[in-house]
Amino acid sequence: FVGEAIGAIYAADVVLILIDSINGVEIPTQRFFHFVNSLKKPYAFFINKMDLERANAEETLESIKEICPNAALFHLPIGSGSSFKGVVDLLNPKSDIPADLAGKAKELKTALMESIAESDEKLLEKYLEQGEISEDEMRSAVAKGIATGQLHPVFAGASYVATGFDSFLSAVVADFPNPSQMPPFKVKRSDKSEVEMPTDPS
Repeated sequence: FVGEAIGAIYAADVVLILIDSINGVEIPTQRFFHFVNSLKKPYAFFINKMDLERANAEETLESIKEICPNAALFHLPIGSGSSFKGVVDLLNPKSDIPADLAGKAKELKTALMESIAESDEKLLEKYLEQGEISEDEMRSAVAKGIATGQLHPVFAGASYVATGFDSFLSAVVADFPNPSQMPPFKVKRSDKSEVEMPTDPS
């Protein structure tokens, strides 16, 4: 399994790191995280198993931020354990947000907007001057921030019951960088020298 995971990391444009919502970041996850970092691969996190008892998204997010301070929450879970009903997409919140989460969702969207702005110097200047940025600007900055390693989204859901995955997959399609946006990558020649290779959109 370890060999397969490492091989997948080399092949992936963006690595998705699954985190257990009960145990948080564990030692094997830390090892893979450091390996992904050593390759300078873009990555995102997915807090899984939100449908299980003792699932705790807030504590899990804290454990993620211990190894990745610029991790940014994109999904606010609606409940946990047997009461887990889905997620609020903070980048594109809909009108059907539960009333008891409306205030928190608004607060977290502002925090997300700040994280996105901080990943781009020009966008940060605009945000500081005007206090907000447009949805199109945020989407463009998310793709760029992921590609350059300045932004690491955190999603949430429950794989066993496939809850939260529609929103996650929509984000992958709409917000993740396409191959043409990825930075060049280094490969080793037979003489052990390194050369930069541009990404191939095809």
